[in-house]
Amino acid sequence: MTSVRSAVIVYRRATAAVNETLATCPEGLTLLIKRLLVYNWGTSNAVANIYLINQTFNAFPFLIRDSLTPQVPVDLETWQVLMPGDQLAWQTSTGDIDLWVSGAVLYGAPVGWTPQ
Repeated sequence: MTSVRSAVIVYRRATAAVNETLATCPEGLTLLIKRLLVYNWGTSNAVANIYLINQTFNAFPFLIRDSLTPQVPVDLETWQVLMPGDQLAWQTSTGDIDLWVSGAVLYGAPVGWTPQ
């Protein structure tokens, strides 16, 4: 089977404060998050928290936890793997925030591998 080399995983514009799940890795796939771009279109600082969720291990690591300066982009290059059921989520303190997450969609989940 082939897989997508690069793809938009999710993009959003917060028009008000948000606290939501952005993506859940479906069964049979593995998602790679390679880059996050966040931009504050507002006129004052805004808080943005972008994090991963693994309910099984009660893990919630932050990718971005920052006060965003207006009109200054935040660009994070990373390499995060989401296995089936893992989630990407975000919270913002206000609206006028754009988020663009790119990476890869791989067909098939690791067989016989269980995170420890």
